[in-house]
Amino acid sequence: MTQPMMTTSRQFLAGLSAERFLSEHWQREPLLCRSALPKSRFGIGRKELLALATRADVEARLITREGATWQLERGPLSKPTIKALPETDWTVLVSDLEVHVPELARVLRQLDFLPSWRIDDLMASYAVDGGSVGPHFDSYDVFLLQVQGKRRWQIAQRFDRTKLRGDTELCILDEFVAEQEWLLEPGDMLYLPPRIAHYGVAEGECVTFSLGCRAPSLKELAMHFALNAVDRAPSGPLQPETLGFEAREHGAELRLQGASLAGLQSTLADLFTFDSECVRRAFASLVSQPKALFALEAEELPSQRRIARALSGKSALARRRGSRWLSLDLTPASYLYVDGEEYDASAAIRFARKLCETQRLGLREVQAALKSAPERALLSALVQAGQLVISS
Repeated sequence: MTQPMMTTSRQFLAGLSAERFLSEHWQREPLLCRSALPKSRFGIGRKELLALATRADVEARLITREGATWQLERGPLSKPTIKALPETDWTVLVSDLEVHVPELARVLRQLDFLPSWRIDDLMASYAVDGGSVGPHFDSYDVFLLQVQGKRRWQIAQRFDRTKLRGDTELCILDEFVAEQEWLLEPGDMLYLPPRIAHYGVAEGECVTFSLGCRAPSLKELAMHFALNAVDRAPSGPLQPETLGFEAREHGAELRLQGASLAGLQSTLADLFTFDSECVRRAFASLVSQPKALFALEAEELPSQRRIARALSGKSALARRRGSRWLSLDLTPASYLYVDGEEYDASAAIRFARKLCETQRLGLREVQAALKSAPERALLSALVQAGQLVISS
């Protein structure tokens, strides 16, 4: 059985090895990294994760197995449900850990050689002995970091992706034959490219972090471009010269030939433009979309009094919880994207980049930004939209 390449933490996490990882392993083959991170680095375990799973603002799932039967229960979990759990064969998954426990965001920084928009979230899996989510595959890259205890991972690259079990909500493969396997201990990390089946089972009590990568579907991409085109389209009726005119032969027959067809084709081609700038801007808007749980629509916009206070230069500001930020420099035009919304940052691109790279602006940073007209304008727009809030 061929084993994936072994490497040390320093080799894997250093800049040079990041280039090697991207050129040799990224989306190509699994990579096991022993002692990728210090064993005692993460102070989170059963108590904290189960407490998070009971909260309504946290995406959590409970997966139990009894013999060959798998069951899924979505959070928030009740305390009686947790108390009644057996000693073996269950796991609780808690998503967006970097949002709910901000100090754990440093785990994602271990992957800073990847574009930030590719990182989806940090998910924690707490499991008792035998706990698992079953054999499955993902359509995106995933990094599996063992935090506490031990978990045995089996993988397979030859399997039928269409054969899923029909007796559970979980996307569990009906047939799975392991081709490779490893036992991960605290500090070990396993990278898996997309569409590789994997099956992790806890050996005793354990905590595993899963760092998933975002991968929009073609349908999402097409829909987003279509919606952008709809936003650009005039609301008035099509002009007569666009529709053209054709002699009637049969009253209910649509011909759309000649000038009529050419006019519609030309109009749609102008609307659905795919030049490089249009593609980049639309894609940036798409990949900065937030998860539904953190959508801005679920929150109230700030009052005028709060906006004035935020822009007074007397308070630090912080990014709204769970929001996604990225910048796009097309020179001379530049843009900032926050949760899918586009802001013109042509005169403040350095400030926009800074906002993308930090969670909080200190008092001095806010005061400095307010002295610059372009930065103040951008800051004001973000505060009024509720994307920047007063930091306590």
